[in-house]
Amino acid sequence: MSAETSMREDQAILLIDDSPDVREAIAELLVAAGYRVETAADGQAALDRLREGFTPRVILLDWLMPGMDGRAFRQRQVADPGLKGIPVVVFTADGRANEKARALGVRDAIPKPPDIDAMLAIVARYCSDPRPPTCWSSPP
Repeated sequence: MSAETSMREDQAILLIDDSPDVREAIAELLVAAGYRVETAADGQAALDRLREGFTPRVILLDWLMPGMDGRAFRQRQVADPGLKGIPVVVFTADGRANEKARALGVRDAIPKPPDIDAMLAIVARYCSDPRPPTCWSSPP
């Protein structure tokens, strides 16, 4: 599924979440804020899309998903030289969101349900930076 707006390609976001309702709601909010959003239902679908050439400014990654979960996705992402530099924000209902983000080598986490203003501020920080996207660190 893809939701698009007239925003430039460098304002693109990849949202990975197994819940169709969450994907739709968050994608609609991000599109309304002026971002181009692509979605994936699991880590493997996201990797496939990235390997097809889609290069988002940031990836919003659900932690708990059937199939390839957030941890497995992130491990494969950082192992791929062409994908490891794309920043990731952990997106989870788990109360240990910040701990999980650090464990994956990322600096930001968004709890579910998200504080919309805080989520938009985090996304804006990645999408408004004129420098190429980079990750904070690699997972251990």
